[in-house]
Amino acid sequence: MGSILAISIVVVDAIQIVAALFFFAIPFEQSRRRADWARGVFVLTALLVLLTGIIDFLRHRAFWMPSLGVQQFFLAIVPTLRGVAFGLILSLIFSGELLGQRTQGGGTPTI
Repeated sequence: MGSILAISIVVVDAIQIVAALFFFAIPFEQSRRRADWARGVFVLTALLVLLTGIIDFLRHRAFWMPSLGVQQFFLAIVPTLRGVAFGLILSLIFSGELLGQRTQGGGTPTI
């Protein structure tokens, strides 16, 4: 039972890293038009999610065993960074910039 839980935690960390890479690709999508601030929010969100995913993946797979003080720091800061990333995603949803405006073949947005 413990090994299944350990594997599922690593799978969650891997999904988080893949999601961050997806968020990196969104600002460069040519079929949708977004505001410049929204593109920056996508990149910032991707960086935060990627950072927390890599930190957790390295800790859970025991590739990196920091000192007790550093572990306590990460236990406090990682959930905060995830909360900030979630808030940034909510700002994109409520502003309508998550989906953006669909562009036609000439690159002009449709209304």
